[in-house]
Amino acid sequence: MKIVKAIVLMVMLLLLTIAAPADEVRKDMTDENDTKIKQAALQALMMMEPTQSIEKLQAILDKTQDPQLARLALILMAQQNPEKAAPYLLEVAKGRKHPQMQRFALIMLGQTGTDKALPVIKDVLNSQAGTGIRKAAVLALFQLPDKAGIPLLLEVARNDAEPSLRKQAILFLGLSKDPRAEEFLNSLLDEN
Repeated sequence: MKIVKAIVLMVMLLLLTIAAPADEVRKDMTDENDTKIKQAALQALMMMEPTQSIEKLQAILDKTQDPQLARLALILMAQQNPEKAAPYLLEVAKGRKHPQMQRFALIMLGQTGTDKALPVIKDVLNSQAGTGIRKAAVLALFQLPDKAGIPLLLEVARNDAEPSLRKQAILFLGLSKDPRAEEFLNSLLDEN
């Protein structure tokens, strides 16, 4: 299904190229107001060589002011080649690049499951970041493969000063079906 969608997007881009002079197409592609064309172009990059498309996606992220385009670029990076995208995602997740995308990068890190994600997520949770950023870090912990985030989720559920973070961690612990989480949740219910 993804291949069919990608082919349709490529045909649409080809038709746009044929229907309009090249200068007009290039002008439209660089116009910040034409998000749909840029999103189609980003999706078409998925069919390119992964190393080339990752570099192109990074360049787009470095210059775009469009949050929709930036989110799509992060998704495509994580899907294309998680290992190659990981260093860039780590920098965004730390808030060093594109602070407005930090929340989304944390979630993507959890999905990619790179071995360097856990320390970054832990640093964000222990930082003075806003509640929204820290909630994204809790979600990222839940998404880590092999239940690698369970110990830290338990720590947040037990000790975090922010009640909404504790509640979110408890919810994800319940969804994890992990024996450590079950034991913790039962202990909460057994308290007076």
